[in-house]
Amino acid sequence: LPPFPHATPPALVHFLPISSPCTQYATSDQMSRTRSWLLSTVASTIIASAFLLVLLVSLSSLKTNTNVEKHGSPQGSSPPSLQAVLPTVQRQHHHYQQRRWSPLPMHNMIIESGGRRAPLTMLRGQANAGMRYRLTPESVDKMAKEVDDILALYEISPAVRTFGNAAAENWRDSLLDTRTPSVVEELRAVRDRGEEALRDLRMPFKKNEAYRYMSLRRIYNNKFAKNSGEVDPVMVAESEQSEMEGYRVVVVDGKYDASLSSLGKLPSGVYFGGLQGLPEEYKARVFAELEIVPEDIYGSRYWAELNKASLSDAMVVIVPEGVKIEQPVQITFYTTGSDTPGKASSSFPRLVVLSDKDSEGTIYVDHTGDRDANYYSAPVTTVKVDDGAEFNFYYHQHQSEAACHTEVVNATVMNGAKFNWRGILNGGLVGRLNMDVDLKGNDAEAEVMGATLATEGLQSDIHTYILHHGERGTSRQEHRSIVGHKGEGTFRGQIKILKPAIDCDADQQSRALLLSSTGIVNSMPTLVVEPDQVAGAAHGSTVSDLQGEEMFYMLTRGISEDDAKVMLTKGFIRHIIGEFPFEKMRVGLMEKITSIAQSATVHWRYTDLDGSAAEFDRVMGRDEDMAMFG
Repeated sequence: LPPFPHATPPALVHFLPISSPCTQYATSDQMSRTRSWLLSTVASTIIASAFLLVLLVSLSSLKTNTNVEKHGSPQGSSPPSLQAVLPTVQRQHHHYQQRRWSPLPMHNMIIESGGRRAPLTMLRGQANAGMRYRLTPESVDKMAKEVDDILALYEISPAVRTFGNAAAENWRDSLLDTRTPSVVEELRAVRDRGEEALRDLRMPFKKNEAYRYMSLRRIYNNKFAKNSGEVDPVMVAESEQSEMEGYRVVVVDGKYDASLSSLGKLPSGVYFGGLQGLPEEYKARVFAELEIVPEDIYGSRYWAELNKASLSDAMVVIVPEGVKIEQPVQITFYTTGSDTPGKASSSFPRLVVLSDKDSEGTIYVDHTGDRDANYYSAPVTTVKVDDGAEFNFYYHQHQSEAACHTEVVNATVMNGAKFNWRGILNGGLVGRLNMDVDLKGNDAEAEVMGATLATEGLQSDIHTYILHHGERGTSRQEHRSIVGHKGEGTFRGQIKILKPAIDCDADQQSRALLLSSTGIVNSMPTLVVEPDQVAGAAHGSTVSDLQGEEMFYMLTRGISEDDAKVMLTKGFIRHIIGEFPFEKMRVGLMEKITSIAQSATVHWRYTDLDGSAAEFDRVMGRDEDMAMFG
């Protein structure tokens, strides 16, 4: 008998005689085919059934969601959370993604209604600050309309409002709500213009290049209350320098405090004080300076407008034409803590310096506050050095280690004038200084020398911008940074020589000493030269730890490891600190440097005679061959 064809029903096999050889062959082959056919049929049936079951469940769920979307909660059930309206917003969000190059995260969407802001966190099934929506046909329609309005807003506005924006704006509003009244009526109009400009500005965020290395979260996490106004006399006394005894001005929470200030005999016409005692002939000039907002190179404009919108007073320094002040004057800006536990305080000091033609003056500015207090300080300083004048500016920021500090300094230097700035930043959880120096006149000179100390999670940040307008200008800039355990130091500087400013001489140097593998150093010097004819233009940057050869040299002369680290670290920054003519300040800084150096955790290495690297443990006497150096 011939083999059965494939179309033969499998059941016919069982009717054939078993003794037939052909039957045996056909039976074996067809039984195998039969088993395969049965297995595939059963599997197909199971898969089809599962698919139908899933489809039925999905349709049922979709019907339930559609009912909730159109008619509120299902009959007899409690009102659902925001998760119930997710399909509606998902469709809107998908439409948004198709039309925008940058998708908006669902959990970052903002609902604004009646002046209230809250992130629409529907993916998490909850609303911000405990807010909940009871879903009715009206509330669902309102929710969908609000989402449509938000998406329409994004289509016309480049500034997408996300949860981060809301948190930052709440921080800003909290600051503005706790402002202190202004001491003079004329400041009210200045504040109003500042607030109006502030609300139109995009808030600083990490995505902005100017704030790329700045921890804004530490700043925005604060909520504010009124300042206590109680000054710690010990802290004020600690910052006082004996070289300026009797020549000191104290500004508390942005307001000039005459009771804590003492000024000796100053030359005729010189003014140090607040706006209340400002002579009438100077008011127009001073209020014009209060309106100045520096060029927004490194994000300075936002901080300047914030200060302007919160002004309560201003510290004014005026040196008239031809007058020379031989005695340096100390100006202390002090911030008190909050009067409400768990909240931060704030202050917005303003300093205006006018050094008129052929005058000379020296001031020492220090920023401090209540010990261990959480506060935010946002000072702004404007300096104008007129033709032929010379002004020396010493600066020390040593805020509480729980405080945040953002400052803007703007200096304008005219024909033949000189501006010298020496500064140290060694305080604040976050300390940021933006400095703009504008050499407007011919033969103008500027020298900027600064240093930052950062350790134990503190962040110090200096951004500088020096602009050459006039011919034959000279600028010298040097920045040194010491970074210890978990500290972060940032320097970003730019010197720009415009095309008409021929025969200028510019130099910029950045040096950083990294004392721990957990520290971070960011150094970005920049030099932009437009004219072909310059006297000189140079810039450079180095980052290193303590050199192994230097450590080896110190140890071979019997100096201990700790002492060697301290000596080399002090030597790295001594010439910057040595520029300050104040003994008490120098001693305090050296003590701080000593503690940073002693906590250094870098593994030192040295190079032996044959040029190979050897572990520093050998030098320390833990190797028999080098025990003589122990």
